[in-house]
Amino acid sequence: MLESNDKWLTLRTADHPLWLQNAQQLQFDFGNPADLLHLPQKLTESLRSERKAFFSLPTSELCLLKFLLELEKKGLICALSLPSAIAKAHKSLSFDLNSDFLAAPLYLGKRNNLNQLLLPVNDPEFQKALAILYGRNFFFSQFNGHHLLKLLPTVQWILPILTQKLSETLDWQSYLSQKLAAPALLDQL
Repeated sequence: MLESNDKWLTLRTADHPLWLQNAQQLQFDFGNPADLLHLPQKLTESLRSERKAFFSLPTSELCLLKFLLELEKKGLICALSLPSAIAKAHKSLSFDLNSDFLAAPLYLGKRNNLNQLLLPVNDPEFQKALAILYGRNFFFSQFNGHHLLKLLPTVQWILPILTQKLSETLDWQSYLSQKLAAPALLDQL
């Protein structure tokens, strides 16, 4: 996660292709790991050519990230019910954040046991915001045996951003109470 003048970038280096379509990340294939001489040049070229990968974090997203961390402190997370084929494929099929993510049923549940608590969340704007944040790699995902995809906040990235960018005087709970629609979410504020 890089920041430059309130513009952020998720730089993804991995040994497998990104399964998310419409993610806002720069995927960088540095080639042969034994040959890193050309790495700086290749990285510079990638950064220049992929301007759309950069993003800003408005107050609404900062408040939402704070809320998601507070939910996790209570042992609660968001989970998506994936179509059977995508769930069984475990990231080998693509998953479109603009269509598949938004069409999937969303739940609020217990992090360690989704069978204990699974509340439906019917809030299209919240789900759209989650899709954007997931596409920026603010969550890591974990499959469970019931076609559910747990969205777990990437705390080690979120905390430094919130510390730097979220004003301590901002009442994020009041702010979100005007934005959220689902009772399962509002009850957690």
